[in-house]
Amino acid sequence: MFVQMITLRAPTGKRPKLRQLVQDNYLPGIQQQVGFLHGYLLEQIDDPDVAQLIEVWESQSALEHARKTQLLTGTTQSLAANLPGLRIQQQGYISKVTTRNVAV
Repeated sequence: MFVQMITLRAPTGKRPKLRQLVQDNYLPGIQQQVGFLHGYLLEQIDDPDVAQLIEVWESQSALEHARKTQLLTGTTQSLAANLPGLRIQQQGYISKVTTRNVAV
């Protein structure tokens, strides 16, 4: 499993617009990609302009393949194009250990 964490710093007061772009444009674009498992937008409590976008993929190669084939709507560049001043920082992680809480 491969996890990509994307830190998004919106211009002051623009996090609601960022949320809308992620929900309506970005996530629908990437969820159609082969190997995409989950996506989460986490909004920071202590800083009203910062959010974390977490993507979970089957593998790093699945993410790399998606990057090569995605339309603009499913890229972080689409977020930046629709929200001038947005700062983006991406980091990738390989998950070697996982657990799941299973309901009884």
